[in-house]
Amino acid sequence: MIERDRYPDIEPGTKRAKNWVTGLSLYFLGMGIQAGYAIDPVIKQEIDDWPDPFTFLFSVINGPRMAIQKKDGLVRYLGQKAEVRADVEMCIKNPEFAFMLMVGQMSTQDAVAHNRQFVKGDLSQTLAVIRVMSRVQALLFPGFIAKNYINRVPSFSWLILRNRILLYGNCLLGAFQRN
Repeated sequence: MIERDRYPDIEPGTKRAKNWVTGLSLYFLGMGIQAGYAIDPVIKQEIDDWPDPFTFLFSVINGPRMAIQKKDGLVRYLGQKAEVRADVEMCIKNPEFAFMLMVGQMSTQDAVAHNRQFVKGDLSQTLAVIRVMSRVQALLFPGFIAKNYINRVPSFSWLILRNRILLYGNCLLGAFQRN
């Protein structure tokens, strides 16, 4: 008979760099949603259709997370440490998959098709959140990078450029205000 105590479990190491990149991406996505609500009319219209109060959580199992809350007509990025009960939760099953998703090696459609994420909550609200995230990604990234994340990249316009500059400024300003 084999003694189980003689062979202890091996714990896998953490991938700090990949978790850091994923956390940074989730920060900019969360701050982008908060800033985009004030800047972009498309994002504002979509979020105004969400119920009030509404909480969205995007998390990675054993990794970083992001919480967004709409309450009393305001949208706030709650940060990565927030412990909230979410109305809609999107969860990626593995930090490796999250890293691939955040750096554009895998699209959201591929993540769903390969069963690498799951969603808890109402499907119609989930689709509304995905539309907002897609719009924010279109503002955060130039067209040649955004095509790795979303299906239809909006064509270049001066309004998009203005919103992109304001979004970057608000994300960076939020980074300084949080610390």
